[in-house]
Amino acid sequence: MSKVAEVLQALQEERRHLSAELSRVERAIAAIEEAMGGERTLVAPRAAETAPAPPPPSPPAEKGPYSMLHFNEAAAQYLASVNEPKSAREIADALRAGGFPTKSKDFAASVRTMLNRLTSYDGIEHMNDGKWRFVGRSAHSGD
Repeated sequence: MSKVAEVLQALQEERRHLSAELSRVERAIAAIEEAMGGERTLVAPRAAETAPAPPPPSPPAEKGPYSMLHFNEAAAQYLASVNEPKSAREIADALRAGGFPTKSKDFAASVRTMLNRLTSYDGIEHMNDGKWRFVGRSAHSGD
């Protein structure tokens, strides 16, 4: 996946999150106004509220294999699928390309931190060359 496609995907995801948040806020405002007996607040609408509506959002990007997983599971699944050691940057790029949700500006650094916090039963091992590999889950993982 090219960097431009990754940026586009991240922006589309951010737009979906912001749209959902705006919808929640609008529902809360409507509920409060209804509770007040339909009485409108005296606050003038913001400029953004009087501007024409934005175009309808484009269809959501396809969900990838990591879009609904927690980090530990997504990283383990990716490393198990490639069956070779990978750097934190390679893991970050693969997870993002596979739909893993993140708002991190430096996802590779976040991945490195999260990998360093894993314990042996997560099935991921840090190698001497700085890369990470899947070694299988420990019997203590509960899986």
